Amino acid sequence: MLAEDLERARAASGVAQAEAERRYGRSLARLVGRERFPEVARLFASGLFESPGPRRRDVASDPNFVFALERILDGIGVAIDRGIIGYRRGGKARRQERPDRPL
Repeated sequence: MLAEDLERARAASGVAQAEAERRYGRSLARLVGRERFPEVARLFASGLFESPGPRRRDVASDPNFVFALERILDGIGVAIDRGIIGYRRGGKARRQERPDRPL
C-alpha cells in the first residue's frame, strides 16, 4: 500500500522515478537519528538511494512472501495479546516470563 501511494504521488508530481527515489531517500535520511538508529543512518549515508539500481520485482506481489509475512505477524500478534511480549517507551521490546501462559 505504501508503494502504491508513493507511485501515485510520484506520477502526479511529474518527477522521474529515479529522482523520486533519491528525494525519498534523502528525506528518510533527515528523519533518522544516528544515535538511535546507527545502522539505518549508515544505510542512508551509503548512497544507496542516490543511484538507481536494477529494478526489482515487488515482493508484495509474491504470494509466498505475503503468506509467510502474515504468519509471522499473526504470531507476534498472539504473543502480544497473551502478554508474552510487549513494548516500553522508546520502542524497546520487553519479554515477560509467563510460564503459566504458553504459546
